[in-house]
Amino acid sequence: MSALIILVTPMPAFSLHDRNPRGLRIAACALFAAVILGGSAVPSAAQDLTDPGLTIYMQNTALVRVTVDQPIPAGEQSLRVEGLPGNLDPASLVVLAPDVTLLGVHGQRNYQSARDGNAVSIVLDLEARASRDGLRLAYLTHGMSWSPSYSMIVAADDASARIDGYATVMNNSGTAYPDADVQLLAGSVNVGGGAMPFAGMMQEAARMSADMAAAPQLSGQAFSGYHLYDVDVPLSLQSGESRRIRLLGAASVPVTREYVLAGGVEY
Repeated sequence: MSALIILVTPMPAFSLHDRNPRGLRIAACALFAAVILGGSAVPSAAQDLTDPGLTIYMQNTALVRVTVDQPIPAGEQSLRVEGLPGNLDPASLVVLAPDVTLLGVHGQRNYQSARDGNAVSIVLDLEARASRDGLRLAYLTHGMSWSPSYSMIVAADDASARIDGYATVMNNSGTAYPDADVQLLAGSVNVGGGAMPFAGMMQEAARMSADMAAAPQLSGQAFSGYHLYDVDVPLSLQSGESRRIRLLGAASVPVTREYVLAGGVEY
């Protein structure tokens, strides 16, 4: 079992309205820190992003896995990937293929689109040891979250109740995910008492995904102190959309009515 290790380097913030063009160029280069391939090869245009998989956190973050439906020849090359969310963290992007090395991420990002939360495109510098039909990518993005809610309907005899649990899933990432395999992670992901940085979240999510590969496909699974719910059917999430789905339920749960009297202040 292996974990993905991502190094995230802090970068100075800059304004889109900065009057210093040189500073803007430097910030742009820092944002897409990359090993740029030599030469002036034109990046090949990617086809559709297919087979999306989402692990959605409760903290406005999601781990996304998509397949670039584009033949990848052997050797070094540049590949333009379109339709990525404007809230993507470029430093978290990894290639999920053992025979393909990601050399760099750079260029062709529309900053205004990213600021507005719209879909953007980036260029990947790759080295493939063998040709392949497509390429699986993973990245972290802001703008996606979920929250639970519950309902209970008590029967007329006050002896049983129907209890249902729901999840409201929100997609404000800047792009749509059609027919996605969705997992919902319950719990606050923390390291050392503080909020887990994106790199740590990527490692933890990747490790849990590896654990799940050999686990039974249940509606709810516990991993490392968190609880992971699998949505049973593919879920389509448009950008800006909120969906409410049923997670669990029980038709007849025994209940007992109790009357509680809260008295005044004791002396």
